[in-house]
Amino acid sequence: MPKAPFLVSTLLFMSLLFLLFPHQVAEAGMWSNIKGIFSAPEKIDALEQQYMDAKQQLDAQKEQLTETLQSAEQYAARQEELMQQNEQFRKTNEQLMEQNNTLIQEMEQMKQKQASFTQKLINTALIIMILIFAYILSLRVWRYLVWRKQKHASRGV
Repeated sequence: MPKAPFLVSTLLFMSLLFLLFPHQVAEAGMWSNIKGIFSAPEKIDALEQQYMDAKQQLDAQKEQLTETLQSAEQYAARQEELMQQNEQFRKTNEQLMEQNNTLIQEMEQMKQKQASFTQKLINTALIIMILIFAYILSLRVWRYLVWRKQKHASRGV
């Protein structure tokens, strides 16, 4: 039986140690546990409501992200469309510039032709005027010679 006093003394010593060292006070008694059991549905409802709110927020964010993504896709599509239009306008502009250069060359050729025609017309008019003047002058000279000849002929008779 010597073991029994040792066991009792160890238990007594452990009890004293347990009382001397500070420990946390348990706040929940049996009554609060029972209350907790009965208030569990309210807590579950509150958690469920928080879950539903979080789910709604997540759905709203998802919808907003989807709209943003659609807007970005529309913007990218519009950007691509504008790039294609810009390329078409650039090609059209190059074609118009080539046409413009061709028309400018044709216009310069027409101006040269017109200047050449005008010069030919002036030369022709000048030649005609010289010929008319020469004709008139030759007529005068011929009349003068005829008059002189007749004057000479009439003196000799």
